Amino acid sequence: MNHEATFSEFIKDLSIQLENTGLTEGLLSICLNLPTIDLIDTYNYFFEKYSFSSFWEENEALSYIALDKCRYCFFNDLNKFDQARHFTNKIFNEMIFFNNQDDVASLSKVIYFFSFDNTPIEILKANEVPRMEAILPKFLIIKKSEKFWLRVNYQLYNSSKTEDLIKEICRIRNQIIDIQKSIKIKRKFDKSQIRRFNLLLEKSNEDIRESIVKGLNIIDKGDIQKIVLCKRLDFKINQALDLNLILKNFRSNLSNSCSYVWKRNNDDITFGASPEKLFSLSENILTLEAIAGTAPSEIDNKFLLNSYKDKIEHDFVINYLIQSLKFLNMNEYTQGPLEVVSFGPISHLCTKIKSIFDECCPFDLLQILHPTPAVCGLPKNEALDFIDHLESFSRDNYAAPIGWVDSNGNSDFRVAIRGARYIEEKLQFTAGSGLVKGSKVDFELQEINLKIRALAMQVFPR
Repeated sequence: MNHEATFSEFIKDLSIQLENTGLTEGLLSICLNLPTIDLIDTYNYFFEKYSFSSFWEENEALSYIALDKCRYCFFNDLNKFDQARHFTNKIFNEMIFFNNQDDVASLSKVIYFFSFDNTPIEILKANEVPRMEAILPKFLIIKKSEKFWLRVNYQLYNSSKTEDLIKEICRIRNQIIDIQKSIKIKRKFDKSQIRRFNLLLEKSNEDIRESIVKGLNIIDKGDIQKIVLCKRLDFKINQALDLNLILKNFRSNLSNSCSYVWKRNNDDITFGASPEKLFSLSENILTLEAIAGTAPSEIDNKFLLNSYKDKIEHDFVINYLIQSLKFLNMNEYTQGPLEVVSFGPISHLCTKIKSIFDECCPFDLLQILHPTPAVCGLPKNEALDFIDHLESFSRDNYAAPIGWVDSNGNSDFRVAIRGARYIEEKLQFTAGSGLVKGSKVDFELQEINLKIRALAMQVFPR
């Protein structure tokens, strides 16, 4: 395919369309095909050029790079999912599409990052995250299978010139293509960081040990059935964060996970490789995944399949998901087999649940599903109260929904776990473990450290 000739024709047709409509204002959305590119190298090029950006890579599924904000909404009060719905509906109702969208993957998307907590806040404290962030990216580079697109969302005002839009499209499209020809420079790293990190990890065990003991006492009293308690570790790094290296490690070593990045600015970046899909909606098919129960991948799969404690944890999640479907009057569903799935050095019990729907709103699903017993506990409200009491920090975005919704209502949301936040030149690692009746303190502590180490292996070169 002659991409340059095709692009020239595209620009010519778009210019005629814009001129014929006589538009002077409006929210425009334009999509064009791209040749094959590498998303990680492309993101590495643009990373420093835009204050806000986001990255999403899911093996054999839709992936994207989001750059800059065309429209955005931050929200810190109750009903954050309703606010996200309102913002999204407004965006897509106003949007004017200027070319045929030849593939559902290329549809315009709003991206979101929620906080774990839902309590309202009047003023954000230092380093506190909003309860909800919803962003219509100015530029969205999309990949699905072997197809690539560039979607440009552009706010046209009375003072704007459509020629500026054409120049903007040409500029970023040419940059994307030229990136693939650039020379990659390898960096040198301070390999002592992993040794310092391991020492800090071992020293940090006592606080979470005390919380685990308290959590198990609560369960033994019968106050709750399950609670997920987390440990947070702040680690000062000696050099600039290299997301290019980290994302390539995720791709190579954690291919079953979904890699994500949310860059608020150069000093506040959350990233990770989540194994846990909250849900996806695609062409009238709803997919849920129950992920619970943990063991090192080096152990035989039979260990997890025969573990009474891990199966109880997993059953709590399955039952919760099914009850959530019934609450939404989605009584017809199929439940897949119980499997052990490896995500690099960690394996989990996994069960997929699918349902066909006539109409389903992703924001209703978010409202009902989050947080699941996999990251919170049962009963939900009581577990949340105990988490607030036993954890000495706010979870912020940890274990919260991150994902997207497109203009047709298709969506995909992950749980933001197995990640870290870069803030004030520190890496903030968070990981948790689910406590149920019969849990052992040392085993739960080992599970938390296993999850933190699994991420550190991808962040620090060895």
